[in-house]
Amino acid sequence: EKQVQYRLSLWDGVSRAIKEGKDLAAIQKEFAIDKAYPELVSWNIKDNQGRTVHEENILRIWKHLKGE
Repeated sequence: EKQVQYRLSLWDGVSRAIKEGKDLAAIQKEFAIDKAYPELVSWNIKDNQGRTVHEENILRIWKHLKGE
C-alpha cells in the first residue's frame, strides 16, 4: 500500500514539475527521497550501477512522460 501511494505521488509530482518546465536535475532535487519520502529511506537500495531505486523511478517516469 505505501509503495503504491509513493509511486502515484511521485508520478503526479514529476508530471506537475514537467508541466512547470523543470528539468530532470531540478526534479531529482525536489523529490529527493530523504526530503519527499523520508519513511521510505530504508527501502531505497542501490542497483549494480550505483543508482537508487528512487532515482530510477524518477528517471523512468521522466522518460515515459517526455516520450523518450
